[in-house]
Amino acid sequence: MQLTTTTIDWRWSLFDDLNLTDLYAILGLRQKVFIVEQRCAYQDIDQLDQKAWHLSALRPSNELVGYLRLLPPSITPDNKLTIGRVVVKRAWREQGIGRSLMQHSVDFCKKHFNGVPIHLSAQLHTQIFYREQGFVAVGKEYDLDGISHIDMVRQPG
Repeated sequence: MQLTTTTIDWRWSLFDDLNLTDLYAILGLRQKVFIVEQRCAYQDIDQLDQKAWHLSALRPSNELVGYLRLLPPSITPDNKLTIGRVVVKRAWREQGIGRSLMQHSVDFCKKHFNGVPIHLSAQLHTQIFYREQGFVAVGKEYDLDGISHIDMVRQPG
């Protein structure tokens, strides 16, 4: 089935607004992709979800097909506005969901954190994708849980 981003419900939630079914779907998708698919054993539940904003991309059937987490500067160790845990379900990749997730998050950041640079830690193979979304690599490549990453930032404006 071809899915268009217009048939997606884009839902921003705080942790306390997520019901158990939503939370289970989010954690399940993150585990399936980041831990199983990428064969990376790491501590996904890091005590930051409770104070983060969560963007869910849902099909009309309420199936979670994409997700990202936004950490406000006040909760990050380095006081940076940070996008993370960007994920699209395998069956729904290459349909613009990732780009739409990023556009929704940039728009949200402009509205709620106007003038603040947006940071992310990109897996090296996704660097081109994030560059297309206006992010620029900063610093050098580094290993994070066995996967090469690079820090990227999008300046306001």
